[in-house]
Amino acid sequence: MHPAIPHLIELQRVDHQIAVLRAELEAFPKRIREAEAKLGSARAEVASAKEAHALVIAERKKFEFDGQQWKDRARKYRDQSGAVKPMKLSKHCSTKSPMPRPKWPKRMIASSK
Repeated sequence: MHPAIPHLIELQRVDHQIAVLRAELEAFPKRIREAEAKLGSARAEVASAKEAHALVIAERKKFEFDGQQWKDRARKYRDQSGAVKPMKLSKHCSTKSPMPRPKWPKRMIASSK
């Protein structure tokens, strides 16, 4: 066997490793582009989700505000109606009312007993 053959075998192994590393190195830009495309897509989805979330929150706040307004209106109506009813009752039940008391015939009073 020739004394240079072991060196040639080692050179062939190193050359093969260099070829493998070059192939990996050439594949990196493609992998980077794919990763950036995925990242861009994911960022777009996140932005879309944030926008949808913001719209839902704004709509929820609007409904809560409307609900609070209706509660306030109902409370105001109840307060006003509570204040008005006693006045009406007292107005109609007072002894000084302009409406005269009905005078029932004695015969009707006796028949009801």
